[in-house]
Amino acid sequence: MYMDKKLYAFVLSVMAVSLFAIPVLAHDGDAGHVHELNRERQEVRESFKQDIQVRREQFRQEMLEHREEFKANMAERRRELGEQISEKRAELKERLKEIHNERKRLIVERIDRRMDELNERILDKFSSILNRLDVVLQKISARADEAEERGVDVSNVRTAIDDAVAAIHAGYDAIEEQADNTYSIEIVDEDSLQENVKNARQMLHDDLKNVRDTIKTAHSSVVEARVALAHIMGAKAEESP
Repeated sequence: MYMDKKLYAFVLSVMAVSLFAIPVLAHDGDAGHVHELNRERQEVRESFKQDIQVRREQFRQEMLEHREEFKANMAERRRELGEQISEKRAELKERLKEIHNERKRLIVERIDRRMDELNERILDKFSSILNRLDVVLQKISARADEAEERGVDVSNVRTAIDDAVAAIHAGYDAIEEQADNTYSIEIVDEDSLQENVKNARQMLHDDLKNVRDTIKTAHSSVVEARVALAHIMGAKAEESP
């Protein structure tokens, strides 16, 4: 009977230890699983963050390369155009010999020169505007990246940025095309001279207006991208960059 009591006590003690050990082991297993999940989530976040950083650098690099390509193209176009302008002015001077009024000849030569200078000056101004819009758009894109890292849905901003990039590139293309243009004044006689000068100046005006319209479109597109960013940030966007 004494042995039965001792055996019974031993069995109870083993059961007690077993019951205590099971929750501990289970708790240790849960902790390990939670730690593994946290580690995996951290790795996903870091990978996501790195992807955004890579995309940001690619965007910046692509915009820079396009801007540098534009500068190189413009330099080449102006070199070629300079040769054409020199030939055009020599031809104009020759044709103006038909105009006997020296004062009128000098006025026409001056207008011809000023049209080329105006075209170059206005295109330089448009180029500067696009360069500034380019910089503003990169800042908008960078802020969108930061918002995306925090888990904000930036899909609308991305769409607006893509539209703005396309509009800026269209603006650069329009400037390059206009840079190829030079304007000749038709010389027939003194009676038609004034009208022909007017026609050449109007042609320049119309062409520059078309380029200006593409610049306005690019500006509006960047504003829309800024507004889209402000909307997701819960802030009010300024009306213009």
